[in-house]
Amino acid sequence: MTTSPTSSTTSLCLILHVNIFDAQAVAFQKLEDMRVDSKAIVATNINPKMVGGRLFLNATSGTHIYFDKETTAGEIMLKE
Repeated sequence: MTTSPTSSTTSLCLILHVNIFDAQAVAFQKLEDMRVDSKAIVATNINPKMVGGRLFLNATSGTHIYFDKETTAGEIMLKE
């Protein structure tokens, strides 16, 4: 039996250990330059795009690292 949270706000935390090298490691170091806590960090080969108000996920050949509002799709989806 599972119980659902009684609060209207919940937090989800996922800890993942990833080895990254070369250009991806340089991109990941952007976190230190941002000097703020990111809401979302995504390491993926998926390229998110907003087209006509809809989110489309296009696959790419390499791994990309996206932070919070670095993409237009992220900016729109994370509006507060």
